[in-house]
Amino acid sequence: MAAEGITTRFISARGVTPRQRQQEGALLRATLLDTSTLLAIFLAAVLSGSLTVLTEVFRGSLLLSIEIISLITMLRDHRGKFVEFEYGIGKIERIVTIIIAGGLFFSAAYSLSSALGRLSQPAALPTPGMIFAVMVASYNLTVNFFCAGDFVRANAEEESVILDANLKARIVKTMASLIVVVVLVIATWLADPKAATLVDALGAFVAAGYMIAIGIKLLRESLPDLMDRALPERDQLLLLRVVARYFDDFDQFDAVRSRRSGGKSFVDMNLEFDANMPLYEVNRRCKAIQNDIVELIPNAIVTVTPKTSKNWVDPQPAD
Repeated sequence: MAAEGITTRFISARGVTPRQRQQEGALLRATLLDTSTLLAIFLAAVLSGSLTVLTEVFRGSLLLSIEIISLITMLRDHRGKFVEFEYGIGKIERIVTIIIAGGLFFSAAYSLSSALGRLSQPAALPTPGMIFAVMVASYNLTVNFFCAGDFVRANAEEESVILDANLKARIVKTMASLIVVVVLVIATWLADPKAATLVDALGAFVAAGYMIAIGIKLLRESLPDLMDRALPERDQLLLLRVVARYFDDFDQFDAVRSRRSGGKSFVDMNLEFDANMPLYEVNRRCKAIQNDIVELIPNAIVTVTPKTSKNWVDPQPAD
């Protein structure tokens, strides 16, 4: 059959959809805003000497670098640069998520160690520098609120694992930024250096605890999907149910491969059809089977490949 090897899944250098462009734009805007904000925070840390602000510089630098990696990965994915991966880039997305979790853990460790060091040597914080730090921290909080909302809107209809992980990290940054603003306002208002240092260190402790909690959550979601595994028994039964439903639409059931990789289910099915059947009819039947599987198994990537029936004999064999 001339249709042998034809697949119902279109694989090529695909165009970028409007939703994907919105996701890329959200991540790009966040990267540019974070870069400008980080420079201001660094200046505020130098002028104020606040541990909380210094911790924000370290955390912001680490998460910004991860954000850039995420943006590059997303751009390559949306432009079909990972077509060499037979089972998609789910693992790459999960690895990016794990890197984000690692960044949160390192930031938390730095915050805790710096807070403990500051508690042992309390010092007065310069008031003009602290006022500037409060202004910068308030701006940073506004940026984080804006970027979090931008991520939610961009990920509403067509979910991206990379953007979802960055959204969780952005929520952490927003909460940490809120803590920073509150701590800086209190530390600026307090006249006692020891009390101000205690509040400054307490803010670092709270922010570190929240980062650790989100980092653990990201690891729990991502680590299981790094290993390929068979489809759950329930999904395998649903797959067989679809094959049985369309049993009269094809000649032979040749083979099926299925696995779960990177949080998605992959099904590759080979079916044999009568060689005299028109191609449009073969494609219609394959598409119907594919749609039913996708409806029953969420997030499934299904390939149905038609082949010439082994029972077919060429009526005019070559001499």
